[in-house]
Amino acid sequence: ARDYFAAQRQLASLTSSLLLLAECQAQLGDLPSALSSATQALAQTRAIHLPEQRYQAHLLLGRYLLQRGDLNACQRHFQACLRIIKYLRQSLTITLRGDYLADKDEALTALMLTFLQQAKPAKAFSLLEESRALTTADYMANRNRLVWRQDDPTSQRLQAELQALREQHGFLYQQAHERSFLSDGQIAVTESGAANQLFQIEKEMRAVVETLYLRSAQTTSYAMAALPTLPSLQQQLAQDEGVIGYYLGPEAWLFWLTRDEIRSYKLPVDGHRLAREIDRLRFTITCALQKSADSATVAQLKQVTDRVAMNLFAMLLEPIWQQAAEKRRLYIVPHGPLHALPFNLVRSSSGYLIESHELITLPSLSLLKAAPQMQTGPAMILTDDQDGRLPLTRAEGDMVAHMLSTTAHHNSAATLETIRPGSILHVAAHGEHRPDHPELSYVQLAGKQYFTDDLLQADLRYELVTLSGCETGVVAWNSSETLVGLTQGVLCAGAGALLASYWRVEDSLTLSWMQHFYQALCTGQSKSAALRAAQLLFLHGEAKQHPAYWGAFQLMGQPGPIQTFNRRSGNHA
Repeated sequence: ARDYFAAQRQLASLTSSLLLLAECQAQLGDLPSALSSATQALAQTRAIHLPEQRYQAHLLLGRYLLQRGDLNACQRHFQACLRIIKYLRQSLTITLRGDYLADKDEALTALMLTFLQQAKPAKAFSLLEESRALTTADYMANRNRLVWRQDDPTSQRLQAELQALREQHGFLYQQAHERSFLSDGQIAVTESGAANQLFQIEKEMRAVVETLYLRSAQTTSYAMAALPTLPSLQQQLAQDEGVIGYYLGPEAWLFWLTRDEIRSYKLPVDGHRLAREIDRLRFTITCALQKSADSATVAQLKQVTDRVAMNLFAMLLEPIWQQAAEKRRLYIVPHGPLHALPFNLVRSSSGYLIESHELITLPSLSLLKAAPQMQTGPAMILTDDQDGRLPLTRAEGDMVAHMLSTTAHHNSAATLETIRPGSILHVAAHGEHRPDHPELSYVQLAGKQYFTDDLLQADLRYELVTLSGCETGVVAWNSSETLVGLTQGVLCAGAGALLASYWRVEDSLTLSWMQHFYQALCTGQSKSAALRAAQLLFLHGEAKQHPAYWGAFQLMGQPGPIQTFNRRSGNHA
């Protein structure tokens, strides 16, 4: 086949045959021949524009040179792979990037592990951080490509079509998943019939959304995001702050960063075992929430939860605890299944992590430096009580509005389309994470499901966005660390920080928790200090209270105080 394609000058097919030949030769143990075939394939890709095949040729060369032990040479090819991916992602919309990048992690993983093998933790972490930062920085630098066009008749027609599909979706979703809330007269289709129709509707919705993003990208040029360097990120850290970063792949690694140093530690644990422990932790939380807080069962569950939390501490934090214990504030940069771990619940022999530190979760350390111009003005408060099923959301909204000297918007008056510029956006409503389709995770306002795509259409440059609803902080991830969920939508739409929940919390607990949080925030405390203060009040207020009742809310993004309150109090971050 190779000779035939060469004779016919079918260069694309020739390149593909050379790549396949290289893989066969490598499987047979003939590494020199595999290197030769891959080198020939790479030469062909340079003769014609074949970036996908050029990527594959560099990947094979890097892989085979690594097997031969030539670290410097393999690193050059893996770095070329990453440059090609960076180039190709420019033409992909937000809806396609995750799937495209899902199987493109081999070069990054291999390159990072070779840097660690050479005792170069700064290079390894910089590489990992760049891959994390690219997505968020890319979206923030190209916000106009994410906002659907209003000046284009085709886009307007598609948005009307999407609205009609979503109305059908909302009706069918109730019929399939919320039947217990419907009266006999409201049930119009069988549960299985609704589920089957939902599958088709969601497929059509995704197709329309993809077309809308493509039309937005047609009229705007792509802006290459400027990524901060690791030294510039370290300079953002105060002396009493530290960063704990992770990588979970073929090997598990822990990174410890301060203003002055970076260290790496190989962890004696694999990602599968960690994922199992995290699942155990979350299972005990789910069980506790189904029981009365003062029941004997919950007391027993707390003992199990604490044991699992101490196991996680030993796996994830013990190597750097002596240094970390001296810091006031810790930034956590998770990886893989650690995105599902509430680090405030991780426990040493002396207590929970939140008892000793302010904690902030960052999908990328670059968010420390990403500080777009924030909006100013009165806070915006939106609530939806789900036709009376969540009665305390209205009370929560009124309470927060009173504390922030503003007015709450309830039910039909609470929509994203009516929000105004301000320093804080507080949303108290029903939320749901969709593990089957995380891009369809939603928060419900004015009887409408708002998805990640809707959040990206809004200007959310608030210093703080609070999503006070179930599972609003839960995200899905793939091997390229592309996060999908409401978190992605809020941060990419410009929010300085997001406060969101990792699990379902009972309304009365949320009401009380938010009161304590905003009381602390209004005194000029930082967002991370206010979060800690609220959680400690619950933790210490009732003896041996299970963390399920106080630990759900997590802070992502900028930790500092709200500027209005900070100027009033004279406090510092």
